[in-house]
Amino acid sequence: MPDIITMGELLIDFIPYEKDCKLKDVDKFSKAAGGAPANVAAALGRIGCSTGFIGMIGKDSFGDFLLDTMAEQGVNIQQIIRTDEAMTTLAFVSLQADGERDFAFYRKPGADMLLKQDEIDLDYLKSADIFHFGTISLTDEPVRSTTKFLVQKAKENGSLITFDPNIRIALWDHELDKLKQEYLKVLPDVDLLKLNIEELRKLHPDQTSKLDDQINLENLKAVAKSIFAQGPKYIVITDGSNGSYFISENHAFHAKTEKIKALDTTGAGDAFMAGILSKLIAKDNLEDLNWESALKRANKFGAITCSRYGAIPALPDKDDLD
Repeated sequence: MPDIITMGELLIDFIPYEKDCKLKDVDKFSKAAGGAPANVAAALGRIGCSTGFIGMIGKDSFGDFLLDTMAEQGVNIQQIIRTDEAMTTLAFVSLQADGERDFAFYRKPGADMLLKQDEIDLDYLKSADIFHFGTISLTDEPVRSTTKFLVQKAKENGSLITFDPNIRIALWDHELDKLKQEYLKVLPDVDLLKLNIEELRKLHPDQTSKLDDQINLENLKAVAKSIFAQGPKYIVITDGSNGSYFISENHAFHAKTEKIKALDTTGAGDAFMAGILSKLIAKDNLEDLNWESALKRANKFGAITCSRYGAIPALPDKDDLD
């Protein structure tokens, strides 16, 4: 069984050929496999880690493509469930000149929203060192309850629980309070929380109100202290070209990242997450991990992905390892 299991959305990203163009003006798209937890699993599989994915896709041609793609990346696909009750979820992406994105989701409902807990073989979870998830599987029932159920089961099995909110506010009817409510409900079960600076500001506005533009290790340590009280033991914060930070109650590190020309940031945060998780396998005490080295690897993974188009197609492979 896999050492690392991710769960959530597996979908099709339609990436535009045109850049710095509004979605309504895009003429041509290319199809790519995507979905944040799926990207993490694929990134781990590409570098040879034992990884599996739990999620639901449609019994359609897009679902066939996704299943084949995940298997090709070395991901265990045993718990990717198929349904004929909805089509595979689609996301159309528009790219700005700096590589940032805007999304339009076709998910009313999408297959990923329909996963039920009784469709999962719980024995699949038993040997996992790490269980990773995000917030998109918390938007709607029944997948919301399934996500919480699987987090609890993984925790009972002794897995490290890692969480990347990966905010897509459009999927929450543009209501940040709805997202924050579900985010805070799962936070007590999380061991390692990964956020980017913008997500940190949105999800913890009271704690970050004094940050302004003074983003440094000392200021972030003060913010992290209040988050520790809500459950997580370890926090990883990314800040784009300014690098990344690791903070626990006893340690704090900042790692710079190499300067690159960003073509497409789709999947960069997921590649970063995979870089971190690849260092955590079979670690009983995360305090003993060389976090500076882990951050540098994760930064490199994110930078490589930004320099290429798409999500899974842009992820690092074994040749990119340090």
